[in-house]
Amino acid sequence: MVDTETLESTYVENRTAQSRGQGAGILSAETVARSGATAVLTGFVGPKAFQALQAAGIDVIQNMDNMSVREAVSRYVRGEARSAEAASAGPAKGRGGRGGGRGMGGGKGMGGGRGMGR
Repeated sequence: MVDTETLESTYVENRTAQSRGQGAGILSAETVARSGATAVLTGFVGPKAFQALQAAGIDVIQNMDNMSVREAVSRYVRGEARSAEAASAGPAKGRGGRGGGRGMGGGKGMGGGRGMGR
């Protein structure tokens, strides 16, 4: 998690979702919602996680891959990143892949590097 005003970061444990093959995205979305986040900055989000995040009122900002967390947050704060209207298909799926995004979770996006960011 990154506070967009102070850039202070805190780590939010997501181990349960990381160990699951099915439902990891939804569990990650629930963890993000409980943490109080208002937005997720990531490379890719699957359809079920996207739907769960939207239902929780959390903005999903995709295509934030290939940049540091600081750069992604800076773009978000400057208004240079738009909320996604739909989930992306992303290049990495399932437990074996590594997505390209860096989320707002202490450097770990949804899925802990298991298909939905790192």
